[in-house]
Amino acid sequence: MPTPLADYHVHTRFSCDSETEMSAVCEVAIARGITEVALTDHLDFGPADPPGYFRPIEYMETIERCRARYAGRLTIRAGIEVGEPHLFPAETQAVLSLGAFDYVIGSAHYADGMRPAWKRPFFEQPMRRACAAYFRQVVRLAA
Repeated sequence: MPTPLADYHVHTRFSCDSETEMSAVCEVAIARGITEVALTDHLDFGPADPPGYFRPIEYMETIERCRARYAGRLTIRAGIEVGEPHLFPAETQAVLSLGAFDYVIGSAHYADGMRPAWKRPFFEQPMRRACAAYFRQVVRLAA
């Protein structure tokens, strides 16, 4: 018996980095033989992040509609990828309290204070320094 396929890190139009509708994610997953997906859209509060793109109430409502539409064909988990939750604990908790998330991913998108670690200027410093700064942020987040 083949191992079921799952994808537990998928972004939709509720993330600043995707325009994909949830239903389109579900259709593609089913077409590719994936039996379970977790929608893990970004929740970010950093200075380089556009405000207001993650709308938790609409997000959860859309997940529930997809769960009903694809019931029996696809398991859909409600996830969220929170950037720097250790730096924005009150903001993070305010959003998490609004929905029944199946799981939460913590992510580090900034380092050396609030320098965006995904933008070119961050990597114009020596690579060892850039990586050390980034992993210091990861350790803080994990703690």
